[in-house]
Amino acid sequence: MIPLVGFEIEASANAKTVKGSVANLLNLGAMMSVIVLCKENVTAIRNRAAIHHEKPDKDIWKFLERRATQWVYAEARPAGIRIVIMTEPEVNSWARSKGVEVPGG
Repeated sequence: MIPLVGFEIEASANAKTVKGSVANLLNLGAMMSVIVLCKENVTAIRNRAAIHHEKPDKDIWKFLERRATQWVYAEARPAGIRIVIMTEPEVNSWARSKGVEVPGG
């Protein structure tokens, strides 16, 4: 049986872990793959650089998505699979739209 969708959860998104997630998704062989960036990444970015301390969450999420997309497609270069980058709030919103109760919100 071939899996339809594979998910990788990134709690410490950096080039190395994202490349590892791409490798795992390639090994899985799903028709579509999703890398989910967790909220822990927002805190980590804020703690790493002073320029991010006062930015709203939505700006940091956009920054993280751009970086993760760059790591996936410019560095890891997955062949033969589609990888979608989503944030935890996007996944929660999608789940709520399907009637799923989301913890904490």
